[in-house]
Amino acid sequence: MNKLLRADFRRLWKSKIFYLGIATLFIFALISTVARIYEGKILREPNYMTPDGLLFNGIMLLSVVISIFVSMYIWTDGADGIWRNKVVVGCTKTKMFFSYWIVTGITTTLFHLVYIFVVLSLSSVTLDGFQTPAEVNVVLIFCSLLTVLAINSFVVLICSFSPNKALCVIFCVLFMMGLWSVGLTARSHLAQPKFFAEYTYTDSEGVVNEIPKIENSNYISGAKRKIVQFIADFLPTGQSYSMNQRFTSMSFDFLIWAVYSATFCLITASLSFTIFKHRDLK
Repeated sequence: MNKLLRADFRRLWKSKIFYLGIATLFIFALISTVARIYEGKILREPNYMTPDGLLFNGIMLLSVVISIFVSMYIWTDGADGIWRNKVVVGCTKTKMFFSYWIVTGITTTLFHLVYIFVVLSLSSVTLDGFQTPAEVNVVLIFCSLLTVLAINSFVVLICSFSPNKALCVIFCVLFMMGLWSVGLTARSHLAQPKFFAEYTYTDSEGVVNEIPKIENSNYISGAKRKIVQFIADFLPTGQSYSMNQRFTSMSFDFLIWAVYSATFCLITASLSFTIFKHRDLK
């Protein structure tokens, strides 16, 4: 197993897609922080004077980078016949799978840390300090790392049943976009207010009109709300969206996110391992 890991890491260091992924996250972090500096310091927008919420803005782009990187990295072996060669020299499918899972997990975590490092480094000398307490940011970063691992595990699952390299990249990106769509839709439903607030307006004739408080027909409650809340908390994409909020204190949601991310990793890794173990490595 150690020899296999060393071989896979050596191939990683020679991979152009690996360095392209790092460069992509580095540049995006740079652009995001400069945009925040412009909005906060030049336009004087009060909500953008601090880097709060900026740390996790890159997860959506990161998920696409993960989809492309993982599918290319794993299926390069499949397309080049390396899977067959590994089996011939005595590597088991179990060792091959866990080597891929560990290497891609570490790599995608590194991508995320590059983004966070650039944002923290640049914002610390150009923006005001975080309104979010330091200990909350530390916990959120830990939760975001688990979220990134969950996304990576999901992509490995897609790779395990993809028929070839070209389709694997397409499947991974499409399924990832689908996962984001479900997560963001769930969050948007939960954000619906129960009532529309009462307000007044003056019409063209100068008459003041009062609009009473109205119940929102799109507001969900009861068992349906609990199901949607579970989906939003369980999916790594739903978690990522929530992490961009401004937190002033510790939240019980953080523990839930960590547990759900670990569970998501376990489920997807188990499924992908089962599929990979039973496929014909030609």
